[in-house]
Amino acid sequence: MDDSSHGGAPGDRQVPLRLPEHRRGVRDLYLAVFSEPPWGEGADEADGFAERLDAEVAAGARGLVLLDGERVVGLAYAVPTPAPFPTGRSYGRVARVCEARLLEGTWEVMEVAVHPDARGGGRARRLLDALLLDCSPAWLLTSTEALAAQRFYDRQPGLVRLGTGEGLVVYGTT
Repeated sequence: MDDSSHGGAPGDRQVPLRLPEHRRGVRDLYLAVFSEPPWGEGADEADGFAERLDAEVAAGARGLVLLDGERVVGLAYAVPTPAPFPTGRSYGRVARVCEARLLEGTWEVMEVAVHPDARGGGRARRLLDALLLDCSPAWLLTSTEALAAQRFYDRQPGLVRLGTGEGLVVYGTT
């Protein structure tokens, strides 16, 4: 992931995720994206995300941001999936809907997000494609209520549904 990749619109550029430089912009992006239905998250959740991201980057996460000028308008990042497969957060549900042992040692795509006022023009796809060049094989999950996200992931070449249930849809790279 180099600094010369482009996001598509004039002024857009993809750069490696760097903390603390991008921390505030990524937090604000998270709030803008995940305050929408079906998520309904607020400032406290966005603050928690920013803290979690600090820990994930320290533990080996890789990612990139899409900048419009200096404003963070997109984010994609992944973390290594440990073995044995974790049990906290949503991992227990993932293990009940797909063969979790096959995900061990791969990358978990944690977020692919584009600010609502910057959507269109293939930005999310370019972010995901660039991330998967560096972090593959990979898997990700979304909510069964996130219909727009499912439509997006269903259209991505190289992604397949690994399982659906427990309120989740799990995708993996082919």
